[in-house]
Amino acid sequence: MTSTLQIAQMSREEKLLAMETIWADLSKAEDEVDSPAWHGEVLRETESRVAAGQERIADWETAKLELRIKDKSAEWRLFCRADKDAVLLLRVLSKKTRETPQTVIDLCVARLKAFDARMRE
Repeated sequence: MTSTLQIAQMSREEKLLAMETIWADLSKAEDEVDSPAWHGEVLRETESRVAAGQERIADWETAKLELRIKDKSAEWRLFCRADKDAVLLLRVLSKKTRETPQTVIDLCVARLKAFDARMRE
C-alpha cells in the first residue's frame, strides 16, 4: 500500500502514471463502481450541449495536449506536453472553429514523435 508521504515524494510524471494505472485497473470492472447521482446529472447536461453543437468531445490523448486561454481579444489554443523536466509547447493558434483541425493534431503528434526520437538518441 502506498502512503500519503510516498505520494508526496513522487514526481509529477510518476503521479500521473500512477493515476492512469489506477484508472485502467478500475475500468476493468466498471459495473462494480457506483457513481454518485451528480455524475449522471453532469453527463446528461454535457450530452445536451454536445447534441446542440455547443460542445465537442475529445479523446483523452487530444485533451491532454490542448489548453485554452481567453484574453480580451481572442481565445487561444495551446498544444503542449508536460514532461518531468520540460514543458513542450507544440503549437499556439487563435480559436476560430469549434473543432481543432486534424492537420494541427497531426502536426503536434509528429512534433512529439520527433522530439521523443531525438531524446532516445
